[in-house]
Parts: sequence; structure tokens; C-alpha cells
Amino acid sequence: MSVQFKYLFGMAILVMMACKKDSVNNPKPVISVTSPTSSHYFTAFDTILISGQVNDNELIQSITISLKDVNNVSVAQRISIFPQTKEHTLNEKMYLDNIHLNSGQYNMTIVANDGENETHKFINVNINSFPKTRKGVFLFSNNGTTTSITKLDSAFNASIFQTVSGDFLKGVVNSYDQEIISCGSTTGDLTAFDVGSGQLLWSVNNNATGFAFFTGVSATKNEVFVSYYNRTIQSYLSGGIPKFSAEASISTYATQSVVHHDELFIAEQPEISGADIRLVAYYMASGIEKQQMLLNEDVQSMFSFSENELVLFNNGGGAGVIKVYDIAQNSVWQPFTLYSGTIDDVTEISNGVYVVAQNGDLSVVNRNNFSKLPYLLGLNASKVKYDAITNQLFVVSGSVLEVYDYSSKTIIATYAHTDIINEISFWYNR
Repeated sequence: MSVQFKYLFGMAILVMMACKKDSVNNPKPVISVTSPTSSHYFTAFDTILISGQVNDNELIQSITISLKDVNNVSVAQRISIFPQTKEHTLNEKMYLDNIHLNSGQYNMTIVANDGENETHKFINVNINSFPKTRKGVFLFSNNGTTTSITKLDSAFNASIFQTVSGDFLKGVVNSYDQEIISCGSTTGDLTAFDVGSGQLLWSVNNNATGFAFFTGVSATKNEVFVSYYNRTIQSYLSGGIPKFSAEASISTYATQSVVHHDELFIAEQPEISGADIRLVAYYMASGIEKQQMLLNEDVQSMFSFSENELVLFNNGGGAGVIKVYDIAQNSVWQPFTLYSGTIDDVTEISNGVYVVAQNGDLSVVNRNNFSKLPYLLGLNASKVKYDAITNQLFVVSGSVLEVYDYSSKTIIATYAHTDIINEISFWYNR
């Protein structure tokens, strides 16, 4: 062994001993927590009381307290404390002011730092989601030049919420961000209003000159997807902030669409000057096209069914049909036949179970057991909408709205509107 190697080896031993000595002389802060504990349960808008003690032989420079979900995303405002003492009693309050918190286990982290050493204390916190309730129902109607947005309260009393110039294509309530959105086609703008105040929040002008400008609208909990005649597909977050972007196939435009499992955006795309109708899938992360197939049926509604399948309700050859879109195979198949007549509207009751408005009648179509049954006949139903929170089915016949208890088929309320009702959308507290 060379003299140089012996020297370096000896120095390494001395450094290691010195570090060990420093570690003993400068221990990490000690954190003890009496509240909360893993047995505590909270709900959104509750206040979490944080109590305990932090001790150190050095001055405690900082203490931070944070709350994060399973994806390590902060869900409450972080608490920062700068004691500059060797002992500190924790007596803090963390307000759960996020109404969108989902039920589950969250991680509270308390970090104490004395300038040299740092201690992390982890506590599991159980949070229950805030109860979801319906605050109102919005109706959209258009007289050819103006769209009226009417609000029905919990007693189904009506009041005019807003009027918008131009024609009408689609209306939705974004309860997540408390926005209500109305969109025209050839003359009507895309407008978003605050649900509480009616204040205009953001808009996109309709620049059409005699043809459609907007061609399709769909929505997830906090994102509205808008299709344009110029092939553009664009989503908007609260405040009109653009997010997802894609482009329809050449010489086509998107109409009906759905977001599938937060991974794929799937849209019906008819040709501008031809008869072909395609079903096109895009990756949500990039907007890049994944695949497409010829469908050549008019899609009325589509719903996610499983990780690999969508249920489509189409009109073709003067009749309504149910098809299943197999994503992996990029093909469709027909599980069974529906009742005769074209489909006017469809609403989902639960996964694989739907109420279909067809020839004015309502039927229950079950993809799970490949069955169909009459539900209510002779209503001249043009639109249907199911509210899972109240188990109520809303049925529109022209300008008349009837509300049924879905299970018993009992009429709960009837409302006669001034114009034909074009759309229904529910307003929830979150």
C-alpha cells in the first residue's frame, strides 16, 4: 500500500468520524403531533386543527405544513412558520376551501428545519367530498334571432337568466367553474356567463358569412370542447383559456364528440361536400390523431362504456341504431336492434343503461344485458335528460317540460315554456 493511499484512506476515516460526530452534536428537529390523526375524517370547507410540538437543540428556522393528494398535488394553502426558537408549539388551522376535493386519503406533511438538518413528519388525513346538490336547471330556447336562457329553481319557478343574439347550437352549464355557456352556429357567438351573477366572462365571436362557424360543442366537468367549420377543434377552460387543440380530417368538420377516460377525444366528422361520415380518435395529451374509420351514419349521442368500448346511438336509413365502437379494433358492431324510428335524443341512466327518445316514445336500452323495454309511450318526447343526484328524468315535448321520478315514472312537475325548448342543462353546487 503506497504512502499516498494510506494518507487518503486515513483522511477519509477522519472525515467520516467528523461527520458522525457532527450528526450527534447537531440532531434533527423532533416533531410530535397530537392532531390530526389518521382516524380523523374531514369534509370540504372543514378546518383542520394542527397541534403538537417541535423541539431542537438549535434555533428552529422554519416549519411548513402542506396537504397533498395521491398525485402529490397541493389541495390547501401551505402554512409557513418561522419560530427562531428551540421550542415551538403547533396550534395552526388549515381551511379546506376547495369544494372539488374528492373522497379519499390525503397526506399532510410537516417539515421542520434548523438551518442544517430537516425533519419530515407524514400524517394520513381522510377527507370526504362535499355533498353534490342541484341548485337549478337551465333551459335554452331560440326564436330564430335570439337565444333565451331560463333558470328553473328548486321549485321549478322560472326566471330569465340571459338573452344572447343569434342562432343556437348548444348550451351547457360548467358547474365545476360555475359558468354557463351558450353557442350558436351561423350567427350566434360562443359566450360564457357567471352562473351566479349573469356577468359575461368570456366569448368567441362568430365570424361566419352565410355558413356555419361553430359545428359542435361538448363538455367535461371543467372543459368545453368547441368544433369549428374550418376543421379546428379547441377546448377552453374557465375564463376561456385554451387547452386541447386538434384538427379535423381534410374536407370535414367535427360535430358530436366525447372525451373517453381522459385519454382520447373521439369525434364524428361529416364531409363538407360529400356523404362520408368518419369517427376519428385523438390523443388528449397531444391532439394528434390516433385513428379513424368510416361510419356513414349520423351520430346522435355517444357514451364511454368500458376502457375499450363506446356506445353509439346513430341514425341511418331512417332508423335509429345502437352500435358499439371497439377502439382496439377500430371497428363497430351492432349488439341488437332498437325500436323503429329515428332517434331524437339519448340520456345515460348508469353505465350501459340509457333512455332513448325515438318516435316520440321513451325506451330503456341496456347494453349490459342486450335488452330494450318501453318506458313511457305517446309523449312526443324530443329531448330527455337524467339527473342522477335526484333520480329525476326531464322530458321535453316542444315547449313543455315534464319531470318524472325515474323509478316510479311519477310526474313531479310540469313547466310550460314560452318557446320550444332546445336544450336542458343542470346546475350543481360543484
